[in-house]
Formats: sequence, C-alpha cells, structure tokens
Amino acid sequence: MLGKAVYAALSGRARQITEQRIEELGDDELLATLAASQRKVSQKLASMIRGRKLYKAAFRAQALGPTDRSQDQYEARRRQWSDKGLFVPAERARLESELAKSAGVDSSELARLSRFGGYRGPK
Repeated sequence: MLGKAVYAALSGRARQITEQRIEELGDDELLATLAASQRKVSQKLASMIRGRKLYKAAFRAQALGPTDRSQDQYEARRRQWSDKGLFVPAERARLESELAKSAGVDSSELARLSRFGGYRGPK
C-alpha cells in the first residue's frame, strides 16, 4: 500500500514529492505528506495506513507449481514476467488500471505484490 501511494506521488508530470525528500522524511512525516498530496490514490492509501485500515489478502497466486520449483523454472518465469513488463512500475500501474477497470473498481482498491520473491528451493 505504501509503495503504491509513493509511486502515485512520484509519477506524472507534476510530481507531488521527490525521491530526495522521501529519504529525508521519517515514517510519520512521509504518511502526512502523502495524505496531503493532490493525488487521490496517495491520499486514500496514506490515510488508510495511518488509520490502520490495511488491505487483507484475498488471493495469492503461486509463481511456480508445487512440482516446478527448480532454479531454471524460476528464472524462466522471471523472464516471462519481465517480458510482460511486470517489473517496470509504469507498466505494472497500467496493467493494474486495466484490471481495476475490468473489475469495476478504482485502481487504489487493488493491492499488489511489489517484488518477485527469490528462489528458495523445494520445500
């Protein structure tokens, strides 16, 4: 949620905050800055975090099947997702917007996995 709020504040023509300013702020100051942002997504998510109204997981996809957990399979899936642009914030935001539109909800209603977990070997 925080990553999405920060990304929204950093993106677009009229940035609401700079990366340097983010590094200077403490946690409370960052949340206050995001809550006061002109970006509705940043405002909403920062206010939710401050009010402890955090998203709950509704679905979690498995990157690899239970029998497909080798290093080679992990790297192949990572390449596949990279080719789709899932590691590029702007492309991920575009895809989230499309998904939200097709679901009939605002994109701020969608939580996301912000990173691709590393290969951990078979369980």
